[in-house]
Order: sequence, then C-alpha cells, then structure tokens
Amino acid sequence: MSHVLGTLARVMRATTFRFALDPTPAQAAMPARHTGASRYAYNQSLRLVLDALAAKEIDPAVVVPWSGFDLINAFNAWKKTEDAGRVFVVAADGTSTKRVTGLAWRHEVAAQVFEEAAVDLGRALAAYSQSRSGSRKGQRLLRPVAQTDPDTGEPVVAPRANVLSATVSRHGARWYVSLNLQAPDFHAKRRHQLHRGDSPPGFVGVDRGLALFAVAATSDGTEVGRWQAPKPLNRRLGRLRRRSRALSRTKPGSRNRVKAARHLSQEHARIANLRRSFLHEISGHLAKTHGRLVVEDLAVANLVRNKHLARAIADAAWAEFGRQLRYKSTWLGAEVVICDRWFPSTKTCSRCGIVKHRIGLAERTFDCGQCDLIMDRDRNAAANLAAWADAASMAAAQAPARRAGGRTTNAHGAEGGGRHPGDGATGRNEVGTEAQVAWAEDTRAGCCRVISAR
Repeated sequence: MSHVLGTLARVMRATTFRFALDPTPAQAAMPARHTGASRYAYNQSLRLVLDALAAKEIDPAVVVPWSGFDLINAFNAWKKTEDAGRVFVVAADGTSTKRVTGLAWRHEVAAQVFEEAAVDLGRALAAYSQSRSGSRKGQRLLRPVAQTDPDTGEPVVAPRANVLSATVSRHGARWYVSLNLQAPDFHAKRRHQLHRGDSPPGFVGVDRGLALFAVAATSDGTEVGRWQAPKPLNRRLGRLRRRSRALSRTKPGSRNRVKAARHLSQEHARIANLRRSFLHEISGHLAKTHGRLVVEDLAVANLVRNKHLARAIADAAWAEFGRQLRYKSTWLGAEVVICDRWFPSTKTCSRCGIVKHRIGLAERTFDCGQCDLIMDRDRNAAANLAAWADAASMAAAQAPARRAGGRTTNAHGAEGGGRHPGDGATGRNEVGTEAQVAWAEDTRAGCCRVISAR
C-alpha cells in the first residue's frame, strides 16, 4: 500500500536546536581557528589515503587507512613526524641542527577537532565504497575531494548528558551552534490520538507544485491549506549573479577578492535561510493540525534532469520538505503515507474517477468532460491523494494476514504479486520502497504496524 512513517511511540526523541551566535572579533577568531583546523585535518587525512593508494599499486602489502578509526590513528601518527613540521636550529658556531616539531600548532585547538574530521572522511569513504559496489541506493557518489569551503563545521563533545554533540559552523558572515540532543516526547495532549476511536479521521492530501508550493485538501475536495512558492533563488538570482561577477573580476589573493567572496557567501546564506524558514513553517503547520497526511512519491532526482525545470525544482526543495514533514509527524504522533508514484493524481477526476489522457502544465483548472467538474488543478490532485490513502488504508485493515493463508498482493516475487494499487500493505522485503522500516507484531490488535523508520 504505502510506507507509513509516523505514529512512533517513544520516550525520547532526537532533535537539533540551532542558535545564531554574535561573537566579538576577538571571540570569532577561536571558532575560525578551529574550523580551519578541521578543514586542514580532513584534507591531510585524504592526502594520507591517496598516498597509501598510490603506494599500494607498487607494494600490495601497504595498508590503506579507510575507516574513521584508522584515519584517526594515521593522522595522529603523521602530525608528530618531520613531514608535519621541522625547524633548523643554528648554533653560535654556525652549525645547524634539525629538530622535528611535527604539527606545531596542534595544541592550539581541541584534539577532538582532528578526530571528528577523520571520522567525517571515514563516513565519506564508506559511502563511496558502498556506492561503487552497488550496495548504496541513489546516485553514484564520487571519491571525496579536499575541502575548500571555509564554512566547515567543528564538532565537539558537549558536557551535558542530554546533549549528544555541538557543531559550530559559519554560513555567510554568521556563526551558528547546532545542539544535537535527546529530548522528551511531546506531552500527550500535544500529540495526535489516532487510534482511540473505531473510525480514525480521513487523510489530508498534500499536492506539491512549482507555481503553488503546496495545496492540502480532504478526499471530498475541501481545501484546508494553500501556500505560494517563495522561490528565494529566483527572486534573488539577479543579485547573486552580480556578486558572482564581482568575485570573478577580482585578483586572486587580494583583499577585494576576500571581500567579494564574503558578499557572495552572504547572499547564498540568505537564500538558504529564506527557504529553510518557509519549509519549517509549512511542515510544522501541517504536522500540528492534521493527524493523517499523504504526499506524492516524487522522483526528484529524475525530475531535475529537465533543464527547463531543474532550477525551479531545486529552489522548491521538495525532498527537504518531505524529510521535515516525516520527522515532525513522528514527533507529534501523526501518520504520513507516501502515495504510489504511478498514481495519476493530476489527471484523475476527484468526483467520477475518470482519467484524462493528457493535461498540460499550463492548464491550472481541471475540467472533467464526464461529470462537468471544474476545480482548481492542485486542489483536485490533493483530493485524489486523500481518497487514495483512505481507500488504501481501508483495504489494508480488511486484508487477511499472510500467515493465515490470505491472498498476498503487491509483494515482489510472491504469488499474487504484481501491482495492485491500494490493496495490501507494503512488506519489509519489497523492492522499490523509499524507506527501510522495522516491523513488530501488535499482539493486541493482531496486525503489524511500523514502529521505526529510517
């Protein structure tokens, strides 16, 4: 049927709080020093990997540091060697003596900075290996490259027990600290109570678009929300281009180049902040006000290949919106269902169910020639999504369990397989699922429900 990604009853929840800092110039020097050290350690650890790979071609016995633990050990050993630093001491009689200092400034920053940089590189190398072997889904990843962005964060261990870590980062001209912590679940009165009654509320469909960012409606076509797309990149594209050209005209290494780069970075940060604020506002509103939501399964990676729509799709940040909606719904006890990717929500009439063969992008009104329904295109699509989820949920509740000998549908490689939209719940071994879910048997209800999702 779908992937249910909400309704997780947990005592604790993982969350992150992000605060903007306002340091003085003297105070800002410390995080700048640490972020620079983090970038230096990442790049040097990558250099050790590349050197080891080159040496392994000559001597197969050479061990290449690949995991985070191995990279920490390799960097710690390197930072004390002559390659990391040396000085020549000249005596009064003119003789000189070489003294190995290693990385002389390593004691000016916390040791965890070097370790976390090595761990970050280890994660990137592991993802690269999995992508190369085909065990990682999604677009194939390239080998990690050296960092050049001065906004690299600095993870440090925080002293409080409930705070797992803190990351200091710079975006544009602003410094931020992100606290990753475990917080208690929301109070029961703030969470949706979906399973108290025999008849849970109907689903609310959320149709995403470019002209309109999202339209939410129930299965009967009642619109409950409509949000215009902010398009922060499109609105500030002229200013972004001017600052990019100003940077390209400056001389490398000059003060003007540093100043122009800072202005360009500030513009990028401004665009990202506008987009992030809008997405949090909309996803938070939907998760708080509706206990059952259904969204489309959009193939964003395929859609951005259209050169005419790629910029607008990236500016809309559909994938980030879906991610926020899922975890916020989980916190609030709501239920989020992902609709079948091939369900023609835009082409289907929400009143009679007839499917039109073609509907152009410029057609903003759905006009059904069968039942004379005339409705806003996006509201019609949202109503179809809600009706699909209602029907699929009802079919899943009535379907017999597999172990009881009932008919199995929508299961890859099993009898009765094939695609039956809205008939049977998606199993953990199904192909084509966007989320990996863990299942547990609810002995009281005699059915299976999702207890965790990642």
